[in-house]
Amino acid sequence: MRNTWVGYPVQANVWRLPEKEVMTILSDLAQKDAKPKPPPPRNFEEFLIAKFGKALTDTFMAPYNAKVWAHPANEMNHIWVGERVAEIKSQSVFSNVINKRDAPKWGPNAQFRYPMNGTGHIWVKVWNTLPKENKRLGARVTSVRTKDGAKELELADGRKVCPSTGLTSDDLG
Repeated sequence: MRNTWVGYPVQANVWRLPEKEVMTILSDLAQKDAKPKPPPPRNFEEFLIAKFGKALTDTFMAPYNAKVWAHPANEMNHIWVGERVAEIKSQSVFSNVINKRDAPKWGPNAQFRYPMNGTGHIWVKVWNTLPKENKRLGARVTSVRTKDGAKELELADGRKVCPSTGLTSDDLG
């Protein structure tokens, strides 16, 4: 991040960011901590700002989570968070900045075991377990509908596919 290595979790290791950005984050954290507790958040973005301040949310938390969840934080609710977002104590962040010390790895993602051949190997295994009639490479889905209680996919070439059976409109005649 910012052409340097920042340890996990980034929100606790901001001291490795450019100095101007660090000062903005620290100032914002101090101001956040001095204010009364905000009202309950209405969405994930408000949750992030309440927990991490606006500067750290704008610098890292919102862009990172938008990348992870493929949705902007203001379009997500916050109820699912639980332990999935490693929270911080401002005093620890200040101490880490002063001492130029990385926080110990903590939180839900501090350790992750990768499959021997990488995470792509998971999808190779899924592909290998699918029945041949359910495999279609290069087929673009244009719509998904429910028909008689079952899902039906419409492909760009006009064929319709029933995912549960793998049968297409061509198969049915």
